[in-house]
Amino acid sequence: MDTKRIFLGLAVAAVSGLVAGELISLTNFTFNPLLKSVVLGFLATTIGAFIARRGFILPALGLWFVGWLLVVYLLYFIAAPTGQASFLAIAQINLLSIVLSALAVAIGALLGQSLARRAQRSAPATSPRIE
Repeated sequence: MDTKRIFLGLAVAAVSGLVAGELISLTNFTFNPLLKSVVLGFLATTIGAFIARRGFILPALGLWFVGWLLVVYLLYFIAAPTGQASFLAIAQINLLSIVLSALAVAIGALLGQSLARRAQRSAPATSPRIE
């Protein structure tokens, strides 16, 4: 397993997801947050998996988990001083987004890996360099 490619794929997935989310925000286009989470997760993971080529599903789900953990913690941190919500209550409220984005990440990773395999097969063979 090529760990450099996996880390590069994770970095590209994280950056592309953040940049795409910011670009959507800059357009002032109203977008359903649930749909936005699913689409961005799918697209970013597909791109990252294409770069990583293989072995990307578990790292992508790890990145997804850390991202959602940070989101839920941030929401808890905002609500904690008022005493209005617990960590589990916030996670429960966002459960549909969490589950659907996990599925989108897994499917995106599978698709990206499949596209990378297909691109490798269709690439012309290179001849060895003669020096």
